[in-house]
Amino acid sequence: MARLHQSQRKIAESSSRFKVLRCGRRFGKTTYAVEEMKGACLFEPGPVAYFATTRDQARDIVWAELLENVIGTSNYVSHNEQRLEVTLRRPDGSLNRIRLFGWENIETARGKKYSLVVLDELDSMRAFEKQWREIIRATLADYRGRALFMGTPKGYKSLYRLEKLSKTNANYEVFHFTSFDNPFLSVEELDEMRGEMTVTQYAQEMLAEYHKMEGLIYEEFNRDQHIKALPFTPERWALSIDFGYNHPFAAGIFAIGSDNSLHLDRMVYKRKLSDEQRMNAVRDLIGDTKLDFQIGDSEDPLAIDTLNRQLGLKIQPVVKGAGSVLEGINKSKSLLHQGRLTMDPSCEDLAWEKENYSWKLDKNDEPLDEPVKQDDDACDMERYAVITIHGTKKKEFRVRTA
Repeated sequence: MARLHQSQRKIAESSSRFKVLRCGRRFGKTTYAVEEMKGACLFEPGPVAYFATTRDQARDIVWAELLENVIGTSNYVSHNEQRLEVTLRRPDGSLNRIRLFGWENIETARGKKYSLVVLDELDSMRAFEKQWREIIRATLADYRGRALFMGTPKGYKSLYRLEKLSKTNANYEVFHFTSFDNPFLSVEELDEMRGEMTVTQYAQEMLAEYHKMEGLIYEEFNRDQHIKALPFTPERWALSIDFGYNHPFAAGIFAIGSDNSLHLDRMVYKRKLSDEQRMNAVRDLIGDTKLDFQIGDSEDPLAIDTLNRQLGLKIQPVVKGAGSVLEGINKSKSLLHQGRLTMDPSCEDLAWEKENYSWKLDKNDEPLDEPVKQDDDACDMERYAVITIHGTKKKEFRVRTA
């Protein structure tokens, strides 16, 4: 690994099975990852997979550097631009492959087996822990493969939780390097950047320190406090739905306590469901639960009517109006602060959205009282339930099906 600088070599010298790289921008984690992938492809028994947050990012971040490092070598056989795949010949004459993927296609990894999986910028990967446990981890079983987790922190998210795990699981080892640990970067340039960024931005992006992200809406959300098994005896139950097709269809069953605490007991979060698939998903979600409240997004009255007709439900459209989004957010924030808005550990998609849901910023990067309309489907679904139970018009929504 002659191309690696001293800090990268420290990572390479480790024999840990799962390496967690918390690095500042331009540290050189991509260069290190390419060397790891090339070595694993040549000397380990199975293929290699690299995941970026999207397929386009995989192409933009790694593809050119990977080709530059293999084309012209004695091991190079071919590459496929469409598949983002490189084929190398190993010393014993057999062929092995490196392939790049986007996290949006994570389901395609089911049933595969790898010697090495590289996961880049995992704090931006939706429901990372869930997908790691349910899909990626199993792909390493056949070869007892390795994993390389990389990224710059975005608050206290997946990198932070892996770092906590490393304290009790010897398979994991954490490496923390700042942008200053890359000897090829100008210290003067990095110091100039300090003056152009906020203290929090610089600490997070260049020093790779953990900080709450700026502009987060649900700053009160804490996994240790708000993700748990049902913490009270339910007195009532609610179904809440945010409809979507290209955006996820988000539906949840909420338990309601005697003090109107809300706990998301289970949820559905899927894209591109047909009417029949959506009907089956909602029917399975409800099961034999007796619903006291049934709420749906008023933006899609046809979808509400269809589900009501198909399943004999009495879903009512949530009342929206001027300021209703902000009112629902503020009520949710208050409940989070009081510890009265919780979720089951299985509801990872809502947790991910809460950790990324942000205010729009003005031209001076100051937050506005308006959320960014992106990755908010589960948050909207939860907000409908909150405003129904705690809003001034909650009686309009009450529907008994028993």
